[in-house]
Amino acid sequence: MFCPNCGKQLSDESMFCGNCGTAVSKVTLPVEPNPVIPPAEEAPVITEAPSAEAAPVVPVDLTATQPIPDNIDETLAFAPYMAAETPQPGSFVQDLPEEQSLFATEELPPVPAEIPCEEPPVPVAPPQEPVYQAPVVYPEPVPVAPVAAPAPAPKQKNVAIIVLLSVLCCLVLALAIYFVCLMFPDMNLFGPAEKREKSSSSQRKEEEEEASLPEDNKYAPYFSKEQPYILENSDTVYYGRQDLMREDKLISLDELKLALQEIYARHGDTTDDEELQAYFEAQPWYEENSSVYTLNDCEKSNELLLCATIAMEENKVELNRNPYLAYIDDKDFMLSYTSTDYIHKEDVSGLDKLQLILVKNGIYARKGYIFEDKQLQEFFYCMDWYVPNSKVDVTKAGVLNQYEESNCQVLDLWVIRETGMDFSSDNPYQEVYDLYPNYVFKYSSSSSLNKQAVYGLSLEELCIARNEILARHGYTFTDEQLLEYFLQRDWYQPTLPPGNTDAITLTDIERENIDLIRDAEEEIKAVENLDTRLTYTVTGNGYSVKLPAYWSTHCKLYSDSEYLGFYEKQSHSTAGGHLFTLKLYATDEDYRDAPNYSLLGYLTDSNGVTYHLVAHFPTDVQYEPQSATMYRKMRDEFDRISTTITPASGYTYTKA
Repeated sequence: MFCPNCGKQLSDESMFCGNCGTAVSKVTLPVEPNPVIPPAEEAPVITEAPSAEAAPVVPVDLTATQPIPDNIDETLAFAPYMAAETPQPGSFVQDLPEEQSLFATEELPPVPAEIPCEEPPVPVAPPQEPVYQAPVVYPEPVPVAPVAAPAPAPKQKNVAIIVLLSVLCCLVLALAIYFVCLMFPDMNLFGPAEKREKSSSSQRKEEEEEASLPEDNKYAPYFSKEQPYILENSDTVYYGRQDLMREDKLISLDELKLALQEIYARHGDTTDDEELQAYFEAQPWYEENSSVYTLNDCEKSNELLLCATIAMEENKVELNRNPYLAYIDDKDFMLSYTSTDYIHKEDVSGLDKLQLILVKNGIYARKGYIFEDKQLQEFFYCMDWYVPNSKVDVTKAGVLNQYEESNCQVLDLWVIRETGMDFSSDNPYQEVYDLYPNYVFKYSSSSSLNKQAVYGLSLEELCIARNEILARHGYTFTDEQLLEYFLQRDWYQPTLPPGNTDAITLTDIERENIDLIRDAEEEIKAVENLDTRLTYTVTGNGYSVKLPAYWSTHCKLYSDSEYLGFYEKQSHSTAGGHLFTLKLYATDEDYRDAPNYSLLGYLTDSNGVTYHLVAHFPTDVQYEPQSATMYRKMRDEFDRISTTITPASGYTYTKA
């Protein structure tokens, strides 16, 4: 700071000049952006940081006490006021808050005490008394109000969402409290903490007292709050005997009874056993209900399991009620390989009917099948390996494999044979069964057959003889009539799949015999297809007869005055081989000693002589084996032929 009168440098805190006594006022003037510095030595520019609170600007009349020196540029002296009127680019003017001055103020840099100049210094006048003059009042600059930024619009949408979420949270909380109160009506949720704890402890105490049994109750050892059921899902799960095991040991008899009564107790049923009833009344899930109820299929199945197991444990198996239970102790006959191999006849040959039924149904049981027959179901519940499965239906295709299907069919046949059966009314093989006690050809699998033995048989006999060879290998017939025949033979033991001959290995002798028998069958079928219409007329002595049409091509005819004979066409011999003969005899003494004769009638000529017309079927026929079929067919047609005999003119014929 400098004295405005004498120009002496003063301290910032000075109020009067120590040199001339002039009163000093603190005046802060703005600094000119580009001040004019005299050509003297350049003084350093000192910049001070603006103070936090700018001192108020007090206008001072600089000419009041001392005129402006001549050596000071007038433009420089009034530069601050000029700057205030017309601010220049880069000036110190800034937008300031309204409470501050429009113009920023900075203190002028200190002026050196001695400013070199060309003119001699101005002589200092003696101190004079300060003369007070009214301060010069300058017009105050109009403050420029800063432009305020527009206030952001209120976010009404966000506020609405927040309010809505708050309401929803309150509703959810209220509903949660409501449902908790419904589920736990005894809970004191809104009362004092002590009261809630007391209520909770008392409730637990009451539950413990209720869920307890007297120690003398025989079912008390099985009572458990953690496991209130012996069989937890007996109403929805099909259990098996393995589910009644604990550590590879069957549960106790009392536990079995509890599990059985649990099925009924789930429906609110009661029991006359006081200890048993007390056990269930102590269970939290038990509610007595006297209404009528019905067990579902699952409950019925588990009921049967438990009843069968209890009966076994009490040694009260009622064989009259369930005859299958007689085989529980002897389970060796139950074949375990029926799913992987065909049945071996030595494994089933000694079984009775009930055992065969169990073996067959054991195939279904290993699949988990649940039987409709309660007796069968009860038996298999006693099997440790039986695991019931309600989803298994053995009647559906693909459930059983090829071995299981074959074994089931074979076992059905064994059961039928053990049961006993009669021939159906239309079975053509019954006559063969009555004619032969066991076999048509007993050694057809070990010895070769000849034509004479084969070609003398009927078509039914040949069919049985051929299939006997297959039956010895355990072949299962698909033809019901053949199967019906062989099932009545004790030696027949079917073990192979029906219709499957791949597993049969025939010997050379068996193949030869089968081919021979098949040829004989073809011959018979060929003869049966012949024209059997009675169109072939043959005339004898005083009569004529109509024969089947094929006789004209398959037989040789020989006739004379008394004799009309038919021979095998291959031999053409009258010495033997005749198949059929019609002959006239004068008296019955002439033919009574002849074998295989048949009196057809009486023929009388015009002279009144009567002859006996007799038919002969000789036993010493010498024919080729292939003609045996023809011979038999001719004999079968004899009754039909005898009705066609017609007397010639002048003769009369009377049927015998």
